[in-house]
Amino acid sequence: MILSDAIASWKSGEKEKAVEQFVAIRWNDPAVFANIPCMNLSENRFMALPRDEQSQISTEGIELWSSLKPLVRQVLSNGDRALASGDKAAAKLHYQAAVHLGKALSSPETLQLTQLYGKAVVVWAQEKMATVK
Repeated sequence: MILSDAIASWKSGEKEKAVEQFVAIRWNDPAVFANIPCMNLSENRFMALPRDEQSQISTEGIELWSSLKPLVRQVLSNGDRALASGDKAAAKLHYQAAVHLGKALSSPETLQLTQLYGKAVVVWAQEKMATVK
C-alpha cells in the first residue's frame, strides 16, 4: 500500500476505504510516495528545476494537499471515534499512522512547506496519542 492509493480512494469518494488504506501503509517502505513527484523532491532540487517544471510541481502539490489534509483529519477523527468507543488499539493505530506520515513529510529530502506540514501533523497526532491511556 502506498499513499497515492489512499489519496485516489479519497478523491473518488471512498472515504472509509481511503482511511483503511492510509492506516495500512508501510511508512518505512521507500515507495510510500511513489507516483507523487512533489513528495520526492528536496527544496534544492526543486529550485534547480526550470520555472515551468516548478510551476507544474507546485500545481500538483496544491492538488495533493487539497486531498491529503482532509484525509489526515479523517484518519485522526476515526481514531477519536475508536477511542470514544473504548477501542484503544484502533485509536493508536490511526494516530500512529498520522505520526508516521508526519515524520515522513518532515524529512529534509522534501520541500520546506511539506516539512512544515509534516511537523504539524506529528504534533497534532502525538497530542491525540497522549490521550490514549
